[in-house]
Amino acid sequence: MANYRSDRHVIRPGVGNLNAFNPFIPKKSKTTNLHYEHAKLFSPQDIRNHILSSRKILAVMDSWQISNELGKELDDSVYTVLKATFGERMSTNFFMLIDSMYGAHVRIVQETGQSLDDVKATVNSYIQEIEHRQGELSTRVMLVFMTKVICRIVEEISVNKSGINELKAVMQDSPVILAPVHRSYADFILVSYVLRACGVPIPAIVAGQDFSRMAGVSIILRRCGAFFMRRSFLGKDRLYWTIFNEYLTTILCYGDLPVEIFVEGTRSRTGKSLPPKRGLLKEAARSYFECKVPDIKICPISITYEKVVDDSLMVRELLGAAKPPESTSGLLKARTILSENFGKIHVHFGHVISMRDYCQQFEIDRSIHTLHPRHYGNDADPESHCVKQLSYHLIDRQRENLLLTGCALLSTIILQHDGGLQFDDAVAEVQWLRTEIARIRGDIAILGGEKDDSCNVKRALGLMHEVLRLTSDGLIVVKSEYNNSNKALKGSERPLLIYDAVFATAADHVVLARHRNKILHLFALQGLLAVVLWNESKAGELPVNIDVALENFQLLNKLFNDEFVITCDDKYEEAFHRAIRLLRESNVSLNVSSSSIHITSEGHRLVEFLCELIRPFIVAYWITCQYVLTNLDGHLEFSLKASCQGAQQLAIDYINGGLSKYYEVLSLSLYSNAFKALHDCDVIKKSLRNDKEVISINKLKKHSLIMIFNKLAEYGNLKQHEKSKLPVRIYSKY
Repeated sequence: MANYRSDRHVIRPGVGNLNAFNPFIPKKSKTTNLHYEHAKLFSPQDIRNHILSSRKILAVMDSWQISNELGKELDDSVYTVLKATFGERMSTNFFMLIDSMYGAHVRIVQETGQSLDDVKATVNSYIQEIEHRQGELSTRVMLVFMTKVICRIVEEISVNKSGINELKAVMQDSPVILAPVHRSYADFILVSYVLRACGVPIPAIVAGQDFSRMAGVSIILRRCGAFFMRRSFLGKDRLYWTIFNEYLTTILCYGDLPVEIFVEGTRSRTGKSLPPKRGLLKEAARSYFECKVPDIKICPISITYEKVVDDSLMVRELLGAAKPPESTSGLLKARTILSENFGKIHVHFGHVISMRDYCQQFEIDRSIHTLHPRHYGNDADPESHCVKQLSYHLIDRQRENLLLTGCALLSTIILQHDGGLQFDDAVAEVQWLRTEIARIRGDIAILGGEKDDSCNVKRALGLMHEVLRLTSDGLIVVKSEYNNSNKALKGSERPLLIYDAVFATAADHVVLARHRNKILHLFALQGLLAVVLWNESKAGELPVNIDVALENFQLLNKLFNDEFVITCDDKYEEAFHRAIRLLRESNVSLNVSSSSIHITSEGHRLVEFLCELIRPFIVAYWITCQYVLTNLDGHLEFSLKASCQGAQQLAIDYINGGLSKYYEVLSLSLYSNAFKALHDCDVIKKSLRNDKEVISINKLKKHSLIMIFNKLAEYGNLKQHEKSKLPVRIYSKY
């Protein structure tokens, strides 16, 4: 990462000179990208002729043995449908979409028996449901509104100049995909705001269909470049799938805007990266694999928030409150945030990744797509593998460019001190933690921070005043006061299982855990190895057989792979040696031979810190195993949702019984990930019952589940709890 202070460009909302950003100034006419020039040459008649002579359409007709009458009907009606669907815009960028659209028409007519008119009407409705209608006037109005909001709640927005300059350069000759992290509802609006402020065209944004139901707001979002995608449609509606994919391909290859997608698929409510969802990236990459474009440039974008605007909302969802639907009324109710301070934001545009250059390391033969009609489709294994690797690479690149925050550093320290911490001690601990981070990643800047860690801690206390307080005798403690109005929930919003007496403390700890998770990726890999070595060596007293260390490290790596997004393609031995290297870079003295590995006395403090950092996750996964063994033994099946709630209730029982001190294990995301991990280990089975996902124990692998349970108990210091007779709630099947 370039030096943060010398490379940043500050956007100061609300100030008269906005550094070339004034939404009322007409957008300067830009030179048409050479790559897109040919898309502008088609008149309405050209489009009609293009479709009627399209090899794809002719191939589809031939393969489905379409009659002359149906072919004539398609011929005569093309122009009418084009005009009705696209109006005056039909002569710009949509000919490729129409090309595939009519191929889909033909298949649907043959497979379903629907009339061609019915299929055309369905296609028209789908396009209207999906498409964006970006306009300059609406964009300026939105930016004026955003400027007024941002200047009320944000101290500063900064961006790296080098990244913006590189992005401007590559947009001249290639399609561009923007891939930001997804930590807040504000992400896509913020990226558009920053791009416009820096003189870059705002992107066409893939948004969830939930937003299209917001009265009034959906129109504004469409006018600002958002096009909408259903949350789930693959396999259920092939026509919608075809239309959406071709729409995405068309605006990427033949449009004049960059396309913004979220690789994680949804907001991360936990503050750390989610495993990538490859669907959209795969469809975008298909344009390159099928030789529609010579290259695609992908720009990973990292957004560092000191405090996100929807923090309290996500905490409630993690604790079990129902997710409120996206609605205009809900947006209006959120106006109370205008009186809060959310600190500073830094947007970092990473080095652009060339799809062509990245694919050179894989054995990809793009010519195979020219050997058969495109509408048949072809998902070659090397291409799927390439997209999978690329998706994880993007996650890594996003995390590399995140800045530290004082809130993240202080939260990490406070969560490891149950009774609180003196202010001076907290400053010393934060300074030590920054030093350890610098050993493995260099001197990462603190957003909004100073060289003096005392100032950083004071700033963090100010931003987290709702969950932390400084007592009169200088002790930093977690508030845990339920009468705080921000934590009180109405009956309809209350989590199903969490008692009021526990909720406030849990909410505060989950807020702190969300901040801590922002730096968790820096320690996760070596943290898993530290847990193995520390426990197998009896707190560093004995050497550990290297095969035993590798075996147990592989077990934890497989269990927590999705939790921490550590590695890809099961390269556990490579990850093992990387973890050893990271521990050594942190001045943990390891004696490694061909047969054993031993932690010497130097570095014990960091190893203990890493073990405590990972232990809450181990406890949550152990509770999940306990729940499965207690409730799913036999032939019982429970819905996944009820199972997560049951594991959460078991965690409450352990906390109330004094057997666990980690309130953050009440987060439902931990149990969702844990059940997925157990399924990946093949110790539980998933199936569908009445369109609901249910889980059951895999009888043939019960011994493996018990082994995992015992190993987690050992590593989580939970052996003394195995014979506990705490009550476990039984839930109905569905």
